[in-house]
Formats: sequence, structure tokens, C-alpha cells
Amino acid sequence: MTRHFDGGFPLFKYVPPVSDSVISIKYEGREDYIEFYAGEIVRVHGDAFRNLGIEGLVPVPLSKKRYKKRGFNQALSLAEAVGALMGIPVLDIMERTIDTLPQKELGPEERMKNLEKAFAVKKDVSVPERLMVVDDIFTTGATVDTVAKLLKKAGATEVYYTSICR
Repeated sequence: MTRHFDGGFPLFKYVPPVSDSVISIKYEGREDYIEFYAGEIVRVHGDAFRNLGIEGLVPVPLSKKRYKKRGFNQALSLAEAVGALMGIPVLDIMERTIDTLPQKELGPEERMKNLEKAFAVKKDVSVPERLMVVDDIFTTGATVDTVAKLLKKAGATEVYYTSICR
């Protein structure tokens, strides 16, 4: 399978206690954990981000329904924290176009099908060449790959990702 993203910078494996804390962020509103993870992403991967010349951080957009339920977008909060530490702008250039089933409930092939037409690059936005997609969990890569494909179609030449865990 061809990947549309150029590489990734996950922080930890998705195993306890990290998986437990990520679940707490998403479903218990523990946004305070995000500052720790952002600091660790910068400590571990910051030099690589600088060497790649990352021009913007692109958080994976959350559906309106999930945003309303959670009260925040954990990917956006993580991107803002990393961006503040590194001086990299967070770009609001993607949107969720349809509400999809939670990816955690699906297998690899179902995940790709679930995400068809789920995202779009917003109209009339400038898309820099080198971007970093930010998400909380990278499992099969279906979400990041879908977003990267759209960003490249809109003008990006290199798209990487970072996540709390993989």
C-alpha cells in the first residue's frame, strides 16, 4: 500500500500507562496531560522538526458531534502546545466533512473506507510545502494518510505526522 505521508514521529507505544492516559485525555477531559506530552514530543523530536523545516502543524479535525461531547479537540490542543513550544504555527486548514464511526471499532480496510470523504482542505487557504499532521493516536495510519493525501493534493510537498502514541 502506498503511503501519502513522508514519515512519522510518534512518542510512545500504545500500551499502559500511556494508553490509559490518552483515554483519560479523550474521554475524561484530562487536557492537563497534553502539556506533558507536548513537552516530550519537542524534547524527543524537536530537532527533527527543525531539520525538516516544518512550516505548520495541522491537527486532525474532530467531528462537531464528538467536539460537542468532549468539549475540545485533543489533536488541536496537542498541536497548540507543541506549536507554542517550537514557534511553529498551528494551521486551521482542514475540516471534517462527515461524522464517521470511531476508528477504534474498525479493522484496517474498514478504517480507510470509513474515512473516504471524511476530510477536506478548507477553501481559499494557503497550504505550505512542509507540514506536520498532529493526532493523539496513530494506529493503522488511515487517518494520517487520508489527511496527507488531501494536503498534498492542495500543494504540500512533504507531510509528516506526530502523535502521542502508535
